[in-house]
Amino acid sequence: MDTLTDINKDLGALEILPGSHLGGLRTDHIENGFGMVALTEDEKEKLISVEVKKGDALIFSSF
Repeated sequence: MDTLTDINKDLGALEILPGSHLGGLRTDHIENGFGMVALTEDEKEKLISVEVKKGDALIFSSF
């Protein structure tokens, strides 16, 4: 993803859960066209927003 504008937490930046890749693929449901995963309260507290600046590139895989 190449960003066209600055995106911060208030604008809905992507949130990641550090270390979640170690538990394997998690699936739950689709909501408004987006894949959603149910998180525990502990996991919600550990989420990190990935804020980007205009022109930044963000590369990730859901697999």
